[in-house]
Amino acid sequence: MLPGGRVVRAFAGVCALLMSVAFADECVEPAYPPGTLMYAEPLPDPLEGFNRGVHVFNKVLSQQVIYPIGTSVDFLVPDPLQRGLRNAGHNTLYPLRLVNTCLQGKWSQAWSETKRFGVNTTVGVLGFRDQATKWDMPRYDEDFGQTFGYYGLGPGFFLNLPFLGPSTGRDTVGLVLDYPFDLVKWIFSGGTATAINATRTVNMFSMHSATLRQFFDAQEDSYAVVRAGYTVYRETQIADYQPPADFVGNDPDQSLGYVMLRPTRKDYALQGYTRRVQIAGAVEKLPYTSWHCPQDRGVLVILPGIGGHRLSAGVAALAEQFVADGWSVIAVSSSFTPDFFLGAAPAGYLPGNFRADAALLNDALQTVLADYRRRYPDSSSTQALLGFSLGGLNALYLAEREARGDVGTVAFAQYLAINPPVDPLYALQRVDEFFAIPSSWPATEREERSRELFHRVAAFLAFNGRQQRPPFRMPPLTLDESRFLIGMNMRLALVETLIASQQAANAGVLRNDPDKRNSALEVEALSTSYEDYVRYYLLPYLARRKPAAPTRSLEEIAAGLSLRSLDARLRDLGKVAVFQNRNDFLLHDDDAAWYGEFFGDRAVLHPEGGHLGNMSRPDYQQAMRDVLDRARQ
Repeated sequence: MLPGGRVVRAFAGVCALLMSVAFADECVEPAYPPGTLMYAEPLPDPLEGFNRGVHVFNKVLSQQVIYPIGTSVDFLVPDPLQRGLRNAGHNTLYPLRLVNTCLQGKWSQAWSETKRFGVNTTVGVLGFRDQATKWDMPRYDEDFGQTFGYYGLGPGFFLNLPFLGPSTGRDTVGLVLDYPFDLVKWIFSGGTATAINATRTVNMFSMHSATLRQFFDAQEDSYAVVRAGYTVYRETQIADYQPPADFVGNDPDQSLGYVMLRPTRKDYALQGYTRRVQIAGAVEKLPYTSWHCPQDRGVLVILPGIGGHRLSAGVAALAEQFVADGWSVIAVSSSFTPDFFLGAAPAGYLPGNFRADAALLNDALQTVLADYRRRYPDSSSTQALLGFSLGGLNALYLAEREARGDVGTVAFAQYLAINPPVDPLYALQRVDEFFAIPSSWPATEREERSRELFHRVAAFLAFNGRQQRPPFRMPPLTLDESRFLIGMNMRLALVETLIASQQAANAGVLRNDPDKRNSALEVEALSTSYEDYVRYYLLPYLARRKPAAPTRSLEEIAAGLSLRSLDARLRDLGKVAVFQNRNDFLLHDDDAAWYGEFFGDRAVLHPEGGHLGNMSRPDYQQAMRDVLDRARQ
């Protein structure tokens, strides 16, 4: 037998040979916005057409097969038994972890895995109880794909595998080598091993079925997100990435507190009932999701912010809270998402003129509420509206329609608008500024700095995913890094809206065919700012709609959308309340004072919280409940 050092060197030689023969890559300089290489082109994707087809297959499989099986397993198998089966399955893969920690020369990790295996097999009763974790013994989930990466073997190319999901050329070879290192195959044979592995596989899928279903349901096109997410995750694993202990400048924008707004039940979004209604003139049917509360004392409609989906974690968290408070809850997606405008607008409609979008929203909510009440005729007749960010802007536009007495306006007993921007166009320009922050970093370190940022976020997401219970931990971030992530998230919302709208009615601005979804189209859309969208898409669209009186400039459309142009009669509509944070980055310096001048004491100004950042705080949530309870008094 070769000594340990010679084993490692021999394996390194094999990796070098594989790297030179099987995974040699060409380096092509891509065209992508600064700091976005990890999203736009994380690794070569020469089989993109095939990979996208497999992605669609896996998506349908998750929605139509895995999720129904998972819900059945959840109903029949108690949670402790499911966790026990998962722990036991992990325990049987000890040989895989041992071999790969040794091949990487990580002797202390190999010993730690050996101790974990001994403890969990004995005290943990054949691994059904993860006693080692309770005793603070770290785990190291190493595999052959990581070992190849440890010795410098690049990923090669992206490869989507049927049933198994995202992978790479390197990791696919690793999966083949992983297969024999399983105690089940060593101890059992034939049908017994097959039955055990089938049970383990079904249990694994069932435990993640709700998360997968919610992810796919809430994404218009999730291919690029999955590709980038997998790449970052594997790079973080291979590098054994740990956030720097001496991190300097941890001062994230308070707006990131919004990600803490999460339901206590991870699958609560899917506990709602989704229906589709036909809106007059629309090409597709409009989906909405409701969470019915038996013997409710009111129906609450929730409107999320720009890019916000009706099944997002934030919406689900609010629904969970208000259902517990005796409300039935209805949610529709943001008026700027394809999930909404494709089902609420006539063919060729372009969203972004938020007042016109609100008129569509008014008609859509009438149809949605009528459909909901046909399904639940005993539900309370009391109706309230809660909107945040763009949803808050829409709430005020709808309240204005009621204040003017517009015919056909859906009415609510109480309106609550949270963080609506006074100047929506300025707000979008601020998002563009945040997205462009990496362009201010030195060019030689821009992409590496961005890559390290994504690794840091991925490491904390992995940590949070391993936790059985909250608290959810945030990664250390500088102010610029946090704002870039905010801008990136909101730019991705624009990507989906831009591509979907151009697939419905191509204005001829995009160089790439919007009907052929691929990386080139994604990068071009990602390079389109919100100001570009208004200037090159929305303004020409409005001119075609009203050639006799076209909207000619950004300043003209900004003036029409500004809350400062609200009808004065809204001042006297006492059932409208506004929550705003003075340090919201979407506000001009004098905007906070305007809320008080227009709405009086119905505008509650909080000293901090950024944009939506305090919505997860219990005292803030109680204030929301207090305001909306006025509808039931």
